[in-house]
Amino acid sequence: MLAESFETFVNSLQLKNSDDIDTKFKSITKRLNMSYYGSNSEEEHGYKVGSLGRKTAINGISDMDMLFVLPKTKFKQYDEYKGNGQSALLQDVKAEIRKRYPNESIIVRGDGQVVVVTFSNYEVEVCPAFENSDGSYKFPDSKYGGTWKRTDPMVEIGESEYTIDQTNGHFKNICQMVRAWKNNIGFKMGGLLVDTLVHKFLKKYPKYVTVTYEDYLNLFKDLFLYLKGQNKEQIYWQSLGSKQPVYDKGKAFIGKAEKAYNKIKDLTEESENLYEKLQEIFGIKFPIPEVVQKSEFSSYDLRSDNEQFIDDMFKIDIKYTLNIECDVKVDGFR
Repeated sequence: MLAESFETFVNSLQLKNSDDIDTKFKSITKRLNMSYYGSNSEEEHGYKVGSLGRKTAINGISDMDMLFVLPKTKFKQYDEYKGNGQSALLQDVKAEIRKRYPNESIIVRGDGQVVVVTFSNYEVEVCPAFENSDGSYKFPDSKYGGTWKRTDPMVEIGESEYTIDQTNGHFKNICQMVRAWKNNIGFKMGGLLVDTLVHKFLKKYPKYVTVTYEDYLNLFKDLFLYLKGQNKEQIYWQSLGSKQPVYDKGKAFIGKAEKAYNKIKDLTEESENLYEKLQEIFGIKFPIPEVVQKSEFSSYDLRSDNEQFIDDMFKIDIKYTLNIECDVKVDGFR
């Protein structure tokens, strides 16, 4: 029963808008190919990167990261630009994308290192880049007068795809469930850090390379134990594949993982409150088997047909830390 619940939950996390994402990706890629290569190609020179590229994104993702590789001959123009060449590059790419979306309801803006195209349901972050001789890329950072940064997403994508294949798809599942936990609890943890730490966890616990859904309860006990044991003083982690530094200033995941571990560390499949604790960690959508729901001694509250939940109505993808400062005043006696 528990294995089926884990499998059903993983299936519920899969992207539901892949076709829409592909349409927007091809549309932007085609426009930029027309601008910079005189081509109508919808795929050449454009790459999905980030969690979409690594295939670890979950339904409700709030943005798509894409890389567009510009002709090497254009690099000199911006590198020798009088002023902030990186900002000029972003503005030029922004202007070319705007030709595809002249409607003012779709916002196109240059934003530090990327051009952001804001649609009604999510954002596309376009990173213009130039390929280096080693297969990595340099991209513009317009801050502080402008500099070039290095990134190597294809190596990260390759390592992710290899690990997904090596684990029969479970690396992807685990990364997706960690994202669901992050969104349910409500804290910031970057997608590359999620995938990196899960990757490191599997290296430390090779027995889980051949994991099945039957093993997921013990796996997450060990995973939360591993996450809560990370060094709070550590400045960065080396990402999977590229080994580029991945930063997490707040390291909120360490304390959150400790709480999650304490919830399930003593649980077994026979524990009466097992599904209650798993829903506290992963959200109300973690399924409770019918036989448990209908048990004479069941304490689980079932959803009624007309009941509404916020996560059903709106996509949730926690990306930022929010602090609310307020004074609460109560008049009179209670």
